[in-house]
Amino acid sequence: MIKKVIFDLDGTLINWQPEYLVAFKKVLAEFKINLDYHRQSEFASTYEKIYANFNLDDFQQHFYNVYHIQAPKEFFEKYLQYLGYVSPKEPRLNQLLEELSFDYELAVLTNWFRCSQFARLKTAGIAHFFNEVIGGDEYIKPNPNSYLLAAGNYYPTECLMVGDSYEIDIKGALDLGMKGILISKDDRMYEVPTIKNIYEIKRVLKKGEIDER
Repeated sequence: MIKKVIFDLDGTLINWQPEYLVAFKKVLAEFKINLDYHRQSEFASTYEKIYANFNLDDFQQHFYNVYHIQAPKEFFEKYLQYLGYVSPKEPRLNQLLEELSFDYELAVLTNWFRCSQFARLKTAGIAHFFNEVIGGDEYIKPNPNSYLLAAGNYYPTECLMVGDSYEIDIKGALDLGMKGILISKDDRMYEVPTIKNIYEIKRVLKKGEIDER
């Protein structure tokens, strides 16, 4: 029986926003770093493929390795701060989480700095629905310890992982005995229920597809 639902954040609860690039542009200008802000993904999205967790020392080093630019630690602190202001408020999402919170304990498990992600959840007006918000500060998915940390006092078999990446969010959770729901718009067949967006989760839970697998 599912008692806890664990959500990925980006692409699951909150979709990509163009303002994320604006935050990078803003901090580059503030610190007078000559770099095209459109190249943000060259370092931000490749970090977790190399490092075991998110910390400012490694983040600073990775920035240098990618761009050959030495930026001060304050640059990255400001970048994370500015990202925390970027999250749209979605009344429909607020309503969904409120309804789910009556039946399940809710948590967020994300591969990014917790401080930034928690701030984004607050900006979106949904942070209060989650008992835990776990970032990549200790472990990065799909490290098994990240899912166990998110499970907390629950057995993995009592937890459901919801995410938009099968390899990063779902597979590692399944290996520990968790259930999974994948958010995907492709037509591939997966071993877990697949939904097009977060709002379809109630339909899957109501039909009992999770506990039958």
